[in-house]
Amino acid sequence: MRSDIEDRANDVRVLLETARVPDPRADLARAMAAGVTVRRRRRYLAVATATVVAAVAAASVSQALNTTGNDRTAPPIGDAVTATPAPFASCTVRKLAAPAGVGTLTGRVAADPTGRYAVGGVVTKDGRTMVVRWTDGTPEVLKVPAEAVDAVAVNASGTVVGTAVTPASGEQFAWVLDGGGDFRKLPLVSKTGPVTPYAINARGDVVGDAVRGERTVVVLWPAAEPKRAVVLDAPDNARATGIADDGTVVGALGSGTLPYAWGPDGNGRRLALPEGADTGRVLAVRGQWAAGWVGAAPDETAPPQASDKGFTGIDPLLPLGNDNVRRMAARWNLATGDVDVWPDRSEPAIAVNSSGWVVLPAPDGGAAQVARDGAPVTLPGSEAAYPVSLSDDARVLYGLRALVIEPTPVRGIVVEKLADPLVWSC
Repeated sequence: MRSDIEDRANDVRVLLETARVPDPRADLARAMAAGVTVRRRRRYLAVATATVVAAVAAASVSQALNTTGNDRTAPPIGDAVTATPAPFASCTVRKLAAPAGVGTLTGRVAADPTGRYAVGGVVTKDGRTMVVRWTDGTPEVLKVPAEAVDAVAVNASGTVVGTAVTPASGEQFAWVLDGGGDFRKLPLVSKTGPVTPYAINARGDVVGDAVRGERTVVVLWPAAEPKRAVVLDAPDNARATGIADDGTVVGALGSGTLPYAWGPDGNGRRLALPEGADTGRVLAVRGQWAAGWVGAAPDETAPPQASDKGFTGIDPLLPLGNDNVRRMAARWNLATGDVDVWPDRSEPAIAVNSSGWVVLPAPDGGAAQVARDGAPVTLPGSEAAYPVSLSDDARVLYGLRALVIEPTPVRGIVVEKLADPLVWSC
């Protein structure tokens, strides 16, 4: 069960009472009108628990920005950034191979930061679901001793994390299968319902969430303590979507629309929103970089955005429905507190690598883009495709062909079946 419990007004009230957040300088409304990438220069002072990294230097170009629909000239809203040559000029895209004679791929895919490993699912002819792991493009069906299995993440050692159902009781549980084939269930958390894992880092730490009473809590399973499950402190409902190699966890606070991060010591902090934005979510993290989206409250006078119903089959923390929220792709620098936005990309930045490259999917089957410090560049072969991962060397991406959900009955449950899983080699 993954329902929002309390309204956002209470979330904001609690945060205002408990959090100190520097005022960002980027103006979301002006950024959307101007159509440029902006960067908030204000730095966080309290980042002692984060990995110390060198700040990325950027040339500051002051310029006046004309506000759409207004004759006056608006003051500068941030630093304009120049385009950076991208290693994506010549990419080839192909379907991932299915295991011979097993069944049909579900279309879901996740990959490790090196791009060597990927995981997905297959539905057999008799309706069973099985986990597939690709190693350098070669598929292998994994022996997971459970039913209704689903893989959600894999790390650079080939360790897979996923969910399954206990055949006798029907209870959902989380599991880990390491590169050598050793299987273990992740421990449950006291006084919670079923746990749902989302991500795994290089050393094998897993993060996810669970329902405890009327709250959603973030759960961390440390690899060094395989029998322990830790609930991270949060002032309200909390959900997790990613974990960095140093143990930093990212996710959302409240009703799932306030970006949040926990340092390696477990201390949480709210991530900045640009001026004019009051909502946002973090969906991925790698090193000092996090990616997701930010947006403004619904505008009753604005025309509806295109429906995001296709996200249903990818991640429940992605935006759903036709809610008029003015969204744009965003990236956070966790070491400095800077937040960058791409105003003309209404889909969230769902993947980020250690160099700060982000994947910017396109709505309505258009071509996806990739960006780092400037104007996005189009990813070759990405028409009607949705990339969901990007390797650290920016040479390998995994994703899905088309956002078409085809519910398929499988032993009384519904499998969210999407089209072909893809891999880009650049």
